[in-house]
Amino acid sequence: MLKKIIALVGALVITVGSFNTVFCEVDISVKVNGEDVEFDQPPVIENGRTMIPFRAVLEEMGLSVDWDSDTKTVICTDGEKIAALTVGSDEMTVGDGGQEIFKIKGEGVCINGGSVSIDVPAKIVNGRTLVPIRIIAESFGADVIWNEESRTVEINMKMKEEVINESELEKACDELMQILTDIAESEVVLDEGIVDEFLSITDELYELQALWDEMEYTQENVDKVTEMVKEVKLRVIDIAREADININIDGTK
Repeated sequence: MLKKIIALVGALVITVGSFNTVFCEVDISVKVNGEDVEFDQPPVIENGRTMIPFRAVLEEMGLSVDWDSDTKTVICTDGEKIAALTVGSDEMTVGDGGQEIFKIKGEGVCINGGSVSIDVPAKIVNGRTLVPIRIIAESFGADVIWNEESRTVEINMKMKEEVINESELEKACDELMQILTDIAESEVVLDEGIVDEFLSITDELYELQALWDEMEYTQENVDKVTEMVKEVKLRVIDIAREADININIDGTK
């Protein structure tokens, strides 16, 4: 009888312990960059982790999302990084974006990269795949905040710093400077009309400089100013030729 009681106690401990892994649907909202995300399956909390239907949130984060039904794997990428999370797996695999993904039947997918341990695996609830959102979002550089008062998961994507290419602008400015230098060093006597045209262009360049100082530093604005400098260069070339001034264009006179 004692052995039976001990066995019953053991079974009870296992049963009670299993209650800790039972999930419950909760009234939780999710925001991505301040925008509410809607779901047809409510988020759940399991072992203190918020599990959220993956597609709506990840797409709102700007990720490309795919679902491999053969391996029951969520695959998402931002072009630079790729991550795969298989239902029931305690690891999320990550690697460089754009690489080939290999399916392994019964195990998920293989990515040539590393892996991140997760304490609550992805699961399927009411036909929807729920994932532990924090670990995925943070893997793609997002800040994840839990607002207890409003019971809201706030996901904020970090803005990527834009790499600005000024090479074309520098080239256009250098070419214009060379042409203006040739004109200044020329011994040709300019008539009053030509001088007035050059003075007008000088005023335009001052205005362009003032405009540049006020512009937001973006690639679009750099390209816009580059085209404006090129237009000024063409006008200066036309005026110089009209005045029979020998100028250096693309390294030749």
